[in-house]
Amino acid sequence: MAKDNQIKRVDFDALDSALKVVLETLAEISKKQNLSQEDVNYLTEIINDAYVNRKANIFINKFTVDFEQYLNHAFKFAMNQESNELSDYTKRLYYYKSKKHLIERD
Repeated sequence: MAKDNQIKRVDFDALDSALKVVLETLAEISKKQNLSQEDVNYLTEIINDAYVNRKANIFINKFTVDFEQYLNHAFKFAMNQESNELSDYTKRLYYYKSKKHLIERD
């Protein structure tokens, strides 16, 4: 899971760096081309919209991948359970959960 967070962080960092470079380049070009402030603001707004959309896509993609992994794990777990018998792992899990609940109440 930590590796996934590092990858996500790298994606976000790369996107932030790209935004910085693009905005700096826009500033240089606007000076060379004598663009009006209105044109620069319009282009900056388009660039920022694209940045926000891409950042949202990265976040949503990461969330859906995690959710898909959770659903796959839950489905595999459910399919491996026998209909009338609980596995030893499940019995221990229920025991510890009830024990924790009792301790918290005291």
